[in-house]
Formats: sequence, structure tokens, C-alpha cells
Amino acid sequence: MKKLFALWIAILIVVTVSIPVAVAQTESPRLIDQADLLQAQEEQAFLTKLDQASEKYQVDFVIVTVDTMGEDVSVDEFAELVYEEGDYGFNETKDGVLLLVAMEEREWHILTNGLGKTAITDSEAESIGDAFSSYLSDQDYVNGFNVFFEECEYQINGEINGFPFPLGRNLLIALVIGFVLAFIVTGIWKSQLKSVRSQKNATVYTKQGSMNITTANDFYLYSTVTRKAKPQKSSSSGGSSGGSSRGGASGSF
Repeated sequence: MKKLFALWIAILIVVTVSIPVAVAQTESPRLIDQADLLQAQEEQAFLTKLDQASEKYQVDFVIVTVDTMGEDVSVDEFAELVYEEGDYGFNETKDGVLLLVAMEEREWHILTNGLGKTAITDSEAESIGDAFSSYLSDQDYVNGFNVFFEECEYQINGEINGFPFPLGRNLLIALVIGFVLAFIVTGIWKSQLKSVRSQKNATVYTKQGSMNITTANDFYLYSTVTRKAKPQKSSSSGGSSGGSSRGGASGSF
């Protein structure tokens, strides 16, 4: 494991030196395509996009690809290593989101930290992974990475600036229009029911002289009693256990 860590640190150093891009928050590049999945122009375009979004939201957006993770390490552990050794994350809370793609293992992991975890829950990270994993399976890495970036940016933007976005506003407009149309249609239907009149009693539905009630009685049939057990005080003391501020999801493609 230590050899693997040392190898990854060496990769970080080499890639950092080979890409002369100014990065304000971290010395490590936010795109490391060690598996060589992108063309040079695509790589530069993605790097610019990740840097701009990171500086805008003060949350690191990172994409890392590797040929293999090696033995005795899981994809989430490797992603943790990359995040730590790359010193990613803004502020003391290390706000950021990272996508790791391991080609030999055919696995991916989304790591969220700080504000990144607040904005992107584990279930949302899983949904984002489901959205881009099919592109990875088809070797359409550009669109796959775009889906990851756009979905993460949407959630983080919403967490910082608030929802709704245009989609929510359009949905609200559609609901209002639907309500108005439904009100008009039901009004038309109601006006067509001219034969229906309100009646004070049911005599209109009976034939005169066909019913003669001489005696009326009320009978008590049964009652239902529901009992609930009195809650007992617990003898055990509670407390929240400490844990990592990181979250995310993993999957295969």
C-alpha cells in the first residue's frame, strides 16, 4: 500500500509540473487524466471549466482517471488518498467534489466533502453516477464527464444561491395554468347539470303512502377501545459518534 501511495504522489508531481495552469486554491491540477481518456484539447477545455467553477463557488471540482488502482485498495479508499494527497478542497472544511475513474477495475467513485457533501447527498451522488456511467461504458468520456460536472454544479449552485432554477419556475407556471384550466372545465360541467336541485328531505324519492313508520328506536351495538402502552424511559445514554465529513457513492461501468 505504501508503494502505491508513493507512486500516486509521484504521478501528482509529474502531472502538476507538466500542466502550466495557475490554480489559486491548490497546487494540484483539478483534472488528472492518467488513463489518457481525453484528447489534449478536450483535457485543456475541461481543466479550464473545472478551474472556473471551482473559483466561482469556492468548491473544488476534480476529475481523476487512472489505469489501475493496484491491489488491496478499494475505489473509495483510493479516492480518499487522491483527495488528501492532492490537498483539494476550499476553506477549513475542504469543500469539494471529486470523480475517480479506474479503467482496469471498471469502477468509479464520487467523493464529496464539506459543502460538497451538504449540496450532494449520497443518494444524489449515486443518481449522478447512474447518469454518467453509461457514457463511460460506451467510451464516450467527454459526455460522461460533462454529465458529472453539470449535475454537480447544479446541486452546488442550488445549495449556495438557492432553488428553484428555471426548471422549478417552469414547473410552477405549468401547475398554475393547469389549475386555471381545470377550474374552467369543472365550471362548464357544473353549468350543464341543470336537472340537479338541492332537496331538504328524501320524500321526493318515495311514493306517497308506500311507507308508514310507526316506531323508531336506537340500539347500542358495540364500542371499540384502543389502548397504548406507556413508553418506558431508556436506561442507555445516547450520543452522536464522530465521523468523516466526506460522503459519496461508488459504481461500475
